[in-house]
Order: sequence, then C-alpha cells, then structure tokens
Amino acid sequence: MDVMDGLQLPAAVIDKVAAHELHELERRKRAYRDDQPAPDVGGRTVILVDDGLATGSTIRTVIAGAV
Repeated sequence: MDVMDGLQLPAAVIDKVAAHELHELERRKRAYRDDQPAPDVGGRTVILVDDGLATGSTIRTVIAGAV
C-alpha cells in the first residue's frame, strides 16, 4: 500500500502541499548550490543517508529519481 493512499487526503490538499514543497525545494537548491548545476554522479558509487528514515518513502523517491 502506498503511503499517500493510506492517508486518504483530498486531492486539493495534496496539490497545495506539493506546490508549497516544490517551492521550498527550489529555494533550498538555490541556497545550497548557489545556482550551480547538480554534480554528475554517473558511474560513481553514491551513499544516500536519510536521517528521518521511518517509512522509507523518502529514500525510495530519491533513489527512483537518481536512476
């Protein structure tokens, strides 16, 4: 079962939160990278750390976006 399915939230609530979080991600990307592109990690070993690992959904999302 998908985590979001279990919450049974209205689509409008999910859309609003998603838009807010995307805005925050863009803000952090600019702040952390100073508008530099993401490093090229192709062909390299990458160690991912999730300090809030509970359901595993965050780390699975990161991994899915990295491949």
